[in-house]
Amino acid sequence: MQISQEERPAISPTPKRVTWGEGRLRMGAEIPIRLLGVGPDDPGVRDLAHALRRRGGARVTFGDGAPGRGAAPGVAIVAAATAAPRRPGAYLLRVTAGGITVAGADRAGVRHGLQTLRQLFEAAPAGGLSIPAVEVRDWPDFAVRGAHLTLFRYQNQRASVPFWRALIEHVAARAKLNTLIVQVDWMLRYRRRPEMGQETALPFDALKGLCDLGRARGIAMVPHLQCLSHQYSLVGHGHPEWLVKPKGETYRPDAPGLRPLLRDLMADLRDAFGPLPPGSPLGTGLPPLHVGLDEVGTLPTRAKEGEADVFLRHLADLHEDARRLGFPRVAFWPDMLPRYDRKAQGRGLLHRVPTGTIVCPWDYDDRPDFPVLDPFVGRNFPVWATGSAKYHRDNLARLARAAHRRGCEGLIGSTWNSWAPTLVDNVARPLSGLLLAGEFGWNADAGAASDAPVRPVPYDPMTEIRRLLAGLSPVG
Repeated sequence: MQISQEERPAISPTPKRVTWGEGRLRMGAEIPIRLLGVGPDDPGVRDLAHALRRRGGARVTFGDGAPGRGAAPGVAIVAAATAAPRRPGAYLLRVTAGGITVAGADRAGVRHGLQTLRQLFEAAPAGGLSIPAVEVRDWPDFAVRGAHLTLFRYQNQRASVPFWRALIEHVAARAKLNTLIVQVDWMLRYRRRPEMGQETALPFDALKGLCDLGRARGIAMVPHLQCLSHQYSLVGHGHPEWLVKPKGETYRPDAPGLRPLLRDLMADLRDAFGPLPPGSPLGTGLPPLHVGLDEVGTLPTRAKEGEADVFLRHLADLHEDARRLGFPRVAFWPDMLPRYDRKAQGRGLLHRVPTGTIVCPWDYDDRPDFPVLDPFVGRNFPVWATGSAKYHRDNLARLARAAHRRGCEGLIGSTWNSWAPTLVDNVARPLSGLLLAGEFGWNADAGAASDAPVRPVPYDPMTEIRRLLAGLSPVG
């Protein structure tokens, strides 16, 4: 008999195709895991084995051959499997009375399938390893699915390391995100320019360890160095004399000594963040460097030169310096281009943006469509549409539809978590953007009309964040 609706565990992100079978698989005390194209040291495989031991006290063994006659039900994990949907990141998960198969179209697909399998075991009755028969065929809608995070300000960053580890392992990986943009600014003890980090900043080796952890989980860790604007937490901290007055949140791009300083900070971020994980949709080598550039204040100009010229020349300088340090390209928030070029909404300036630059247009409102994307799509720039759950819970769902319809490469959930109070209970709303970016970056409801109601998710995002990060604080 097919299991009832109430017995069906919620799977996040919501899969494309789920077929529930009849009955349940009950794993025994001995669970063989057979591996093909993936090793026992793979983090997803290790996590699964740990979960089986912890929940049911099972003895887990590894092998690479076919099961013998009469063998106990086990798990077969296969990479580059023809049985999986033929799409990047796709997987097939099949649970029958005879055992479990996780087949990935690639290594990313294996990770995704194992995450789904872990959720089935988490929903099993306490102390047991019984899960329903099911077949899941699934794949992501966006190549890049990520979140923008800021290290928390004004607190002891060393004490926050367990929180950030949990955010990577238990939230980002679970949501099947493959990109995290981490805004650092003055929250790092820079090696080349120690005066630029605040006293309680995160130690360099701690940040490097977090980036290594993300890479092992298949997550591209992308450094974000805020340039030009919002400089209270970077240049305004180390060199306030370089700021434009009176507001004091934008620096002067021609300030003596600024460019060498930014190069040194870029070099430290390169050394801390390291290379991309194997199989990343962003390619190989180093990740891109996000340089911010949003909400810029008044810029000093020269004769026959407007603010747009100053802005674009600085973007070109940042791109050149990043390339010399090994970064393949830069990313930026492009909201100033339509402001500088109101008549054409920024289109008249795009030819001056360095080739290959990633543009991240952002809009945090709840609206049926997002024309903020239009100036940048179809222009030979990768576009990562960026929204947030901090202000409107449905923003990311609606943005995902609009971005997918326009052919954007990625969906990013921006948390802006640094403005929240210090307790996890109070940062649950912004951090729920990780789960929602995963949900709708994976399954964008591409066929839905722009004004259709938002598909409900099978969990409350804020409650889930509190559960996944229980007992941890983002600050010390």
